[in-house]
Amino acid sequence: MKSNGPSNRAVGAGFEHVLQVHANSQGVLFYKLPIGAKPIGRGKWIKQKTPFDYVMVHEGTAVFLDCKTLDKDHLTPSDMTPHQVQSLFAIWEHGGMAGYLVHFRPINKVVFFEADKLAGLQERTSLNVEDGEYLGTLSALALGSLFYISVPIKDIDG
Repeated sequence: MKSNGPSNRAVGAGFEHVLQVHANSQGVLFYKLPIGAKPIGRGKWIKQKTPFDYVMVHEGTAVFLDCKTLDKDHLTPSDMTPHQVQSLFAIWEHGGMAGYLVHFRPINKVVFFEADKLAGLQERTSLNVEDGEYLGTLSALALGSLFYISVPIKDIDG
């Protein structure tokens, strides 16, 4: 979640709560990964970046994602977390469904952007609602439709 302070964290937490409620009502497992930590000595730990924050599972299919809440109607490279994009893209390259789930607050639309689009986004460009999979508004969100987006099959030697 893009966060610049306590109010942004609260907005992001609200979005995550709404996602959890919709997931529960639609039979989708919405699992938040634990905060990462690495031991550095006896009883001492430091926070470590996680590759992404969530996994959603429905009928045996998983979607790996991170959630973003933005106060604008487009997604730019500065809104993304590079290590997360790399991790999500690696999953996508191996045939998994992975990307960002973004709530554009000014237009109240929730959109899923696959990792290949995130990884291919160049500086001074952006992704708009029509560049991703529109899932609905915050009050009418169809999370289950994520599991019917097809990942392209790639030619693999060997």
